[in-house]
Amino acid sequence: MLILELTLGQKMQRGSAGAIRGILPRFAGAGWAAAFAAIITAVIYILLLAIVLLYLVNAGVQPWKQEHYEPTRPAACNTAAKAAMTSEELFLYMNVTGLYDPNTCEPFSVNGESKGSFAQNLYHCTQVIWFFMFLATIKGPKSLGICSVVTATLPFIFLFACMGGFMALNANPTGMATDDENFIAGDGLNYYWGYKEFPLPPGADGKATSYDPSTAIGSLMQDAYGQVFFSVGVCVGVMFAYGSYNPVR
Repeated sequence: MLILELTLGQKMQRGSAGAIRGILPRFAGAGWAAAFAAIITAVIYILLLAIVLLYLVNAGVQPWKQEHYEPTRPAACNTAAKAAMTSEELFLYMNVTGLYDPNTCEPFSVNGESKGSFAQNLYHCTQVIWFFMFLATIKGPKSLGICSVVTATLPFIFLFACMGGFMALNANPTGMATDDENFIAGDGLNYYWGYKEFPLPPGADGKATSYDPSTAIGSLMQDAYGQVFFSVGVCVGVMFAYGSYNPVR
């Protein structure tokens, strides 16, 4: 599909709608549908990136660990229905998305209908992300090519950084004690290769296990296929546009 889209875009010298219309005029709607799907996907991912940016800005201070959330928590959240909700969840719903009212710990309601409040911080982060998207596309393929140099290399850097952090779980050969309750010394690679079972989450009492992808290979492969489609960018008209900038031959 990747080769097909690039080839059609290069042959027809048009975007998705124009390239498919060049095959048969009645097919133009499929090209417009692909472009419309790209718009919807962009809007969703812009919001997700805005949430990521908001957490990135607050990562150094971890506001969900402040005294407003731990150990006091908002008084309205200390009910039986909300007792199991963690401070991180409260921060997400109250301070990031504006879904919960800090006074009642319930979703905002207008005339009896649940509504969220205006999430000012998230709104500003969304503006910033849209501005970056504007800079990334302002000169078409030229500016996108510059961005690709960064976006294509950073994942590999982060991947190796995460791998180093993961292998550090195995880096306590002396067996020194630590006060971190989440620290597991010396067994990181054992968990990775399956020599040891995943530890039970707190309070499981032997009734549950941590998620092990190897036990759900069907859904794992479905997720992988879906990720390939998103990563390559087929079916949303992008490759038609890229191919159209190549000479016909």
